[in-house]
Amino acid sequence: MKFLNLMQHNLSETQLAEIRQRFSCEKEDKLSEIDKVTFDALKSISKDKSISDLSAYAQKILALGYSTLVVPIGNPFFMSILTKKAVGKDVKFLFSFSERKAIEKKDGDKVVKTTIFEHKRFDVLNFGEEV
Repeated sequence: MKFLNLMQHNLSETQLAEIRQRFSCEKEDKLSEIDKVTFDALKSISKDKSISDLSAYAQKILALGYSTLVVPIGNPFFMSILTKKAVGKDVKFLFSFSERKAIEKKDGDKVVKTTIFEHKRFDVLNFGEEV
């Protein structure tokens, strides 16, 4: 079974292994490769996008026919529209849950702060089932 990665970054080996093991999805497709226009529009949603514009993007993604989507993309407002459009459809949303770690290193008179996101698990919403 295939899944669609909507995120702006590549999945880590840990994330891919979890998707294979927990959700029996072997092949990853990326929105950035199969519909670059939609991906580019969503990765930095501008203030001038209307609810109907965002709704059309959500319909377009769901019409691709994937039963498993790795999210998020865009902003939380778009995510609420996308998930609402999926109610009653057999679509699983895999929300990546990461732990943020900050590492500070002294470099002379400066402190350099690096933020690392460590994947912990995917949280699942399936609107075809009771929540």
